[in-house]
Amino acid sequence: MRAVEQGWQAYKPSLATFKQQRIREFFQEPASKGATAMLEAVPRHWYSNTYVILQDGQELAEIRRGLLREQGSIVVEGQACTIRRAGLTGPFLYEVDGAPLAQAMSHSVRRRFEIDYAGQRYSLRAQSLWTRTFLLERNGEVLGTIRPRSLWSRRAIIEIPGFPLPIVLFFFWLVMIQWQREQAATASGA
Repeated sequence: MRAVEQGWQAYKPSLATFKQQRIREFFQEPASKGATAMLEAVPRHWYSNTYVILQDGQELAEIRRGLLREQGSIVVEGQACTIRRAGLTGPFLYEVDGAPLAQAMSHSVRRRFEIDYAGQRYSLRAQSLWTRTFLLERNGEVLGTIRPRSLWSRRAIIEIPGFPLPIVLFFFWLVMIQWQREQAATASGA
């Protein structure tokens, strides 16, 4: 029995190393299958908070909002990533198997998020007070946009080149949460 335990202990570090390597590859490879091109986010049903991410009509991923409003998950190629808020007002944490890969701090009053990813700081902010379009920026340079397909639509167009697909979807999830907050505020004020 002791030999079996020793054999398992020898294997255990290599399993952890493999898992870390797979996560690193998943998030550092350029977005697979041309995913940096224009993406469309479509609600699964008219009443649903689950979105399907399409490129040229092909389903690439699914984004699910959790039962608690500010939680969710993103499933890309069978790999599930979780999003949760650290406390009531803390940052949003984007994790794979409990390992944080990115975090975002919300500035709701200004409709803006500050995102830390891969050692860089990004800003995701509303283009103006009157639009639902969000701009992804780094050091004042616009890197991409997320916008509704039309004025009243829940569908969205995502154009953020140069990032892995899972991180692009994290950016969209943040915008989706902001849109839902605004919709709830409008409904309660009416």
